[in-house]
Amino acid sequence: MTKETQVKQSYDEQSGRYDSFIRHLVPDYDIFNNLTAELLSFNHDDFRVLDIGCGTGETMFSIKNVFPKVHGMCIDISEVMVDAAREKLKKHSGIEFVCSDIVDFASKDNFDAVVSILVLHNIQTTDERVSVYKKIYDLLVEGGIYISVDIVKSDRPDVQAHYIRRWRQFMLTHISEEEVDGKRLSLHASKDKPVTPHAMEEMLDRVGFRGFEIMHKNMNFMLTVCYKP
Repeated sequence: MTKETQVKQSYDEQSGRYDSFIRHLVPDYDIFNNLTAELLSFNHDDFRVLDIGCGTGETMFSIKNVFPKVHGMCIDISEVMVDAAREKLKKHSGIEFVCSDIVDFASKDNFDAVVSILVLHNIQTTDERVSVYKKIYDLLVEGGIYISVDIVKSDRPDVQAHYIRRWRQFMLTHISEEEVDGKRLSLHASKDKPVTPHAMEEMLDRVGFRGFEIMHKNMNFMLTVCYKP
């Protein structure tokens, strides 16, 4: 089974309980979503935004609540997740839904904004991540914004250990010790490929992005913005 197939299968299985599950897994999940919407400040309110790895549509739902005229594109590798997003957003107009990963995704029009929420830690190599960043860059209009929320790591072993301890404590307030230690942290160690904030900035800069800023961080989860000049 390929890594992509494993990720797709995992999200398919989680779709029914994803909205509650992700809040038990990610500290400040709602803050990250709401801040993502707030940061989309343009001089027009009918801008175009691409949501990569849209999941059940929570991020686009937040964006639509702030900017009802926005033109949205939700993509995800899981058809089950795409269906869930379509159902959640059925009362909102101007949204397209596509079952695709970002590598294979194509659009005839560019976007004013691209967002990826808890997606890119699934990418296994630096070259693959840089390639995805270049794809995102090419999908943006000049002056466009890329907003990312993802898990990160520290270069310092003591800080990284502190991140994991605090994250474990957070998860234990909602999830059993057996699942946290036997599944969640084990899966993170074996499958996730987070990078440091510095490495992320270097990769984004390499493909042309500028203005990298960390807008919110809680333990090893971080929201960043950068821009296409």
